[in-house]
Amino acid sequence: MTLSRGITVVLCCYNHAHYLTKQLQRIVSQLDEIYEIILLDDGSTDDSYLIMNEYSKSFDRIILLRNEKNQGLASAVNLACSHIKSNYVYFASADDQVMPNFFKDFNRAINLYPNYGFYFGDFAKSKLDGTIYSRVKHLCHREVTPLSPDDFAYEISKGFRHAPGQTVIFDTSELKRINFFNSKLGGWLDLFPQYIIGFRRGVVYLPGIYSIARITDESWGVVQSRNMDLLRSAGIEFTKMMICEKNLSHLIKKSGLLIYPLSGYRVLFKTKKIFQFIKLHQIIFIFLREAWYLLPNWVRLIFRKLRDKR
Repeated sequence: MTLSRGITVVLCCYNHAHYLTKQLQRIVSQLDEIYEIILLDDGSTDDSYLIMNEYSKSFDRIILLRNEKNQGLASAVNLACSHIKSNYVYFASADDQVMPNFFKDFNRAINLYPNYGFYFGDFAKSKLDGTIYSRVKHLCHREVTPLSPDDFAYEISKGFRHAPGQTVIFDTSELKRINFFNSKLGGWLDLFPQYIIGFRRGVVYLPGIYSIARITDESWGVVQSRNMDLLRSAGIEFTKMMICEKNLSHLIKKSGLLIYPLSGYRVLFKTKKIFQFIKLHQIIFIFLREAWYLLPNWVRLIFRKLRDKR
């Protein structure tokens, strides 16, 4: 199927009716810059579906989907992805807020620097009541900046871990090429596509705040990070998938990316490919990281609080 030019917005929601209207209003107010909107209710037990249904009746470019029972984030997103008809896609969160200039600025960047794998900006963190408590700048560039695959790997090696999912717009064809999202990846779910697509096609960075994200103890990423068994199984799966990308091994090694997945080193040792993807001095970091996660949660919490006070 030939993809039309434009940005599709995908928004999957599970029991976020309280925040949903504000986010949808922010999105539809920029409808002139959007090709279509795909809304999926993942078995919500609150009024999420009713709100989505009202918007779908009011705007003819909204596609409404529904799971009768909750299927989980990866399954819901993949179902929505099967309906995308445009060449770029943005994954919105029901409890976040896109900025008023979001789609206009990203369309301009896409037109200025076409054929890159994905585009991203910065974001702000807010509390449940919407109060902003942190603004996160990811790269030092002050203007819209294209990064080649080599540049992208270099930025990761210098401490840039990943683009904020709240602001990423992917090339749809590249997402299809990796079969969208793998539920086994846990917290690496939306990061694996970033790394593979970034290493293949490069990325474009837009400086400035483009989304406000509510970060709480119940946020999806925070919940994932508390489950140690899931972190380890996801780290192993992520490493297995990364080392299958043999054509990208030089960029993976340059980035130092595989020092981060918990228990991923087991895969590297087992397959005897560790020095194909990891530099010798980075092995020390891997074992220090593993030792850190062997500490009880309360000990790590104390260290984090001490660090934040500095």
